[in-house]
Amino acid sequence: MIDNEISERPVDAFPRNILADREQAPVLARNVASLFKNPPFNQSMSEGITYRIVISKNERSMQIAVEPDVFIKAFVNKRINDEVDGALIGYPGYLFEIRGGSDIAGFPMRRDVHGGVKKRILATRPGVGVRNQSIRHGDKLRKMVRGNTITDQIVQVNCIVKKEGKVQLFVEPDEDEVSAE
Repeated sequence: MIDNEISERPVDAFPRNILADREQAPVLARNVASLFKNPPFNQSMSEGITYRIVISKNERSMQIAVEPDVFIKAFVNKRINDEVDGALIGYPGYLFEIRGGSDIAGFPMRRDVHGGVKKRILATRPGVGVRNQSIRHGDKLRKMVRGNTITDQIVQVNCIVKKEGKVQLFVEPDEDEVSAE
């Protein structure tokens, strides 16, 4: 009786396996492969995030906040030690070198971890992401760090000035302002 019920159903009532269709399979495989090569950027996720750039030169530093679209255009897919044109972030004539950064959860970027991944490394000595007090001679410590490539998850980028522009970045405070405080 069950066989009769199934056979009486129209053919469209059964779920159709898309991969069973030989004409559709190569198209689907190409679409899935392209998603892995170029993952879509989640624009809605970056709207609530404030991206910060810390610029340092000669033991002086300043922090600026930039819009998500400016950050994405200037920094995403760059690596540590890459150079960034200052005109992209509003400082024409300047050239900045990326030295590091941290992600949305505070995990630091590490030069020897490749890609834009979050990874647990086994550290044997102090360095980026590992404090001096937390590791002794002969110890190994598992720590979470980010890779050396900037993604949309990196919210702070540390840079140094490689080439000066016309506009002064670090303005000396006036003597009147210092004495008033």
